Amino acid sequence: ELFQFVEPTKQRQQRLDLNSIVSGVLQMMAGRLSSGDVKLIEHLTPGLPPITGDAMLLQQAILNILENARDAVLPAGGAITIVTDYESNGSHGSDKVFLEVSDTGPGIPPDTLRKIFEPFFTTKPKGTGLGLALAKKFIEANDGSVKAGNAPGGGAVFHVTFETSRPA
Repeated sequence: ELFQFVEPTKQRQQRLDLNSIVSGVLQMMAGRLSSGDVKLIEHLTPGLPPITGDAMLLQQAILNILENARDAVLPAGGAITIVTDYESNGSHGSDKVFLEVSDTGPGIPPDTLRKIFEPFFTTKPKGTGLGLALAKKFIEANDGSVKAGNAPGGGAVFHVTFETSRPA
């Protein structure tokens, strides 16, 4: 099964800076985002606590979410907003690091929202239905979670949450 093939290995787990991963993905996508009328808005909070994960799989997960956002705003054009932040719980629990990707596209219909992370589910004529399914798989394999929804002002929003790395 494809999803067993892409399981992360513990050897590739390392402490990571989510902002660096996001910045790297944005550099990879620069050409794809500049073609068409897509405005990219970045709010990357400096000094995020590190997370533990497989950098390659997390890059691919974020890339898949951003490509979905890009497809949602094209061809009419629009904006994609990327936000990172964190929440510190002090000594009472683990801290969390957040990534939010939102767009000004049409949003996600309720029946699509229920199936959006299912393998091979697609609403695109040439889609495979694997992009968001793999994004979810990669995020969860790195002890994260992802939720999709609609922003109050319109458009889709993806919320990704990771536990922070504790020093050994």
